[in-house]
Amino acid sequence: MENSRLDLLKLDKQRLEIEKEINELTDFLTQPGMPGIEGNLIDKDGFPIAGVDLYAVRQARQKLIMKQNDLKNLMNVIEVKMSKYFEDLNKENKTEDDLNINQNNNNYLNKEEPIAIPVLEEKIQTNINIKKEPFITITEITEKSPAEEAGLKVNDNIITFDNVLYKGVSKNPLQTLAEIVKDKIGQDIPIDILRKNEDNILEVKHLTLRPHIWEGRGVLGCKLNLIMN
Repeated sequence: MENSRLDLLKLDKQRLEIEKEINELTDFLTQPGMPGIEGNLIDKDGFPIAGVDLYAVRQARQKLIMKQNDLKNLMNVIEVKMSKYFEDLNKENKTEDDLNINQNNNNYLNKEEPIAIPVLEEKIQTNINIKKEPFITITEITEKSPAEEAGLKVNDNIITFDNVLYKGVSKNPLQTLAEIVKDKIGQDIPIDILRKNEDNILEVKHLTLRPHIWEGRGVLGCKLNLIMN
């Protein structure tokens, strides 16, 4: 199991390196005066665009296509290995993630006391329309984890997860959340959270979480509890 985890860490490091190169190539091609990723290299009269190194542009575009294909192939490999990794974990009766969840329906909740958020008693900004109530709270976040990278904080309360999971749509929200995370390794997951600002006013924040293998445990690096109202 440890070897599988180390392999996934190496693959995720490769992913980060490829994404960095893709971003650098994109920045180069889209800087002021450049023709962009797919823009014409000749003007309306059929002459090469003045002041642009056309050879460098062609080379960058070709390399960008190669890197995008490399990333696509790598993500396919990561998806297969990640599925096998979680399958092996389940066989050993270990948790799928750092959500303190397993396949036993009686163990979805942490032993810690869930933090309830009495929304109706809080002062909420008048320009915010909260259509759904928070249903999961974050009780712990590990440094340098995917959760921290996403900007999540302790005591943040999740209102919607991946635009499909919110209060009342699942009998076992934590299990459903874990399944979403498992299916979206290396992909962006939109999250709406409720957070108190410095003035103790509740605000809705829109964040993006990307689960991935990292140096710590699991693919999120946080602990979650259901909010019991």
